Amino acid sequence: MKIFYITLAVIFILTSCYQKPSDSACDVSNKYGYDVRIIHGYVAHHNLNSALECSKESDKPILMMFICWACMWNSDAPWWIMENDKTRELITKHYVLTTLYVDERTKLKIWEKNRKDLRGRLIENVGQRNSNIQVQLTNNNTVPSYVIVDTNLNVLSDLIGYIPAKNKKEFDEFLDERIKNNKLEY
Repeated sequence: MKIFYITLAVIFILTSCYQKPSDSACDVSNKYGYDVRIIHGYVAHHNLNSALECSKESDKPILMMFICWACMWNSDAPWWIMENDKTRELITKHYVLTTLYVDERTKLKIWEKNRKDLRGRLIENVGQRNSNIQVQLTNNNTVPSYVIVDTNLNVLSDLIGYIPAKNKKEFDEFLDERIKNNKLEY
């Protein structure tokens, strides 16, 4: 019985501490549930389907970040280049951010396991699915990497990989260029 009350207390604390981000393009508070998290102050979709839905709602392209949990360097490095006001403004105003972890070990639901990767192996977990998405879209599987796609998963940018923190301007230019090139569509 004690565990039950502790579990209820934890759920209450977690749900009461959640605040809807003010700069979000979509209503993420109830609609997407755990597929959306706030990381380093960014609203980040952890599921491509929720990102696509939000992208269609907001009429914005998707900035896809392919990253991994396992490497400490890799899990922090992608955020270093996004730690300035200009980048934050560009991403929150013009993009739907999705972070797809290629080593996420969460098992897929039974009805999601019927797909195979490019080698013909059965996709069993979220990381394998995310890695397969990355390879299909970019013909590459390095992390961290960034690519911009539209709501039909048409690639709108070249794939860019690791950018050192001292080259934050390069990432801003990448985002700016995509906004200018796709201005008619978005």
